Amino acid sequence: MTYVTSVERMGIKKGLQQGVEQGFEQNARVSIIEILEDKFDEVVPDVVTETVEALTDLGTLKALLKLAAKSASMGQFMRAFETMSLK
Repeated sequence: MTYVTSVERMGIKKGLQQGVEQGFEQNARVSIIEILEDKFDEVVPDVVTETVEALTDLGTLKALLKLAAKSASMGQFMRAFETMSLK
């Protein structure tokens, strides 16, 4: 059995966390667009698609995912989207 130092364990833990975050980022990006397309049966505006694809902030992606799920119309989503401070 190979001995793993505490520093190596921390590195492994950090690497795993980064992998989880990157997976969430990509899944959230895809989910936001798919939710909007499926829910409203409309083409998602390019500004939304481009912005979502460029986002890396997990908090912002989570907020957009919730917004997409809760919005009653594409117009309602767009009004809220335009007022958000997107990072």
